[in-house]
Amino acid sequence: MTIEKRIQKLRQELDEHLLDEFSKKLLVGAFAVYDCRENPVRLNQFAATLRELISHTLDELAPADLVIATNWYAAEADRPTRRQRMIYATQGGLPDQTVNELGLDAEQIHKDCVDAINDLSKFTHVRPGTLIDDDSKIKEFVLGSLSAFLSFLNVVSDCKSLVIRAVFDEIYAGVIEEFTTQTIQELDELSTHTFIDYSMNDDVNITDIDPKYVHLRVEGTVYVVLQYGSDGDRRRGDGASINDDYPFVIRMRAKVDKLGELEAVDTEVDNSSFYE
Repeated sequence: MTIEKRIQKLRQELDEHLLDEFSKKLLVGAFAVYDCRENPVRLNQFAATLRELISHTLDELAPADLVIATNWYAAEADRPTRRQRMIYATQGGLPDQTVNELGLDAEQIHKDCVDAINDLSKFTHVRPGTLIDDDSKIKEFVLGSLSAFLSFLNVVSDCKSLVIRAVFDEIYAGVIEEFTTQTIQELDELSTHTFIDYSMNDDVNITDIDPKYVHLRVEGTVYVVLQYGSDGDRRRGDGASINDDYPFVIRMRAKVDKLGELEAVDTEVDNSSFYE
């Protein structure tokens, strides 16, 4: 595969990993400069646009105000450092101690991310006044910078996935308990007494780890016993009970420093089939 084909392949892969439309436009702009062969400063302008793309990506992964809002943040400059932003990008407000207690190596995660962005920085800092007009050298630079950027995004994604998986394993058991101890209006209105028999969770996802909370979204089916009349009515043969099931969605959260304490934020049970 020629170096030009490798560049275009990386461009496509990178485009699929970018976070938003603005990022995609920046990449288009960088290549508009790269493709302009008669431009004597195309390498410098390509690198400048790529730096802007990297800066925007970091801002999206770790907004400064959210980093500052974490309990682990300690000011080292007038704004969060790249290292602090990388920490937030991978673990949100989770303190290192919690990450380590989950069986991960927080310091190694930080190192992997910082190494990735340092490698990327090497490719985007073209000294002012330095012109490179040799086409083969320009292609090598572009290939290296795209490879480093894609590697950076993959490292961040992989590290965050490790953290999310560890958090998920830690709190999953509490999902069932929290759901079954709730009073759910959509179920209570169906009978004199509604008892949750058990629930099946079809899909449980951690949707965000922000400065203070881990957020979850749980979809599943709840199986219930609908009792009509009191226990006394049942004994006299005047009551009745039926079994039924309904789909549900529950949004939950746990504090980043107290993962074992889950709380329901919002619960929706679709009981429309009862009325059909």
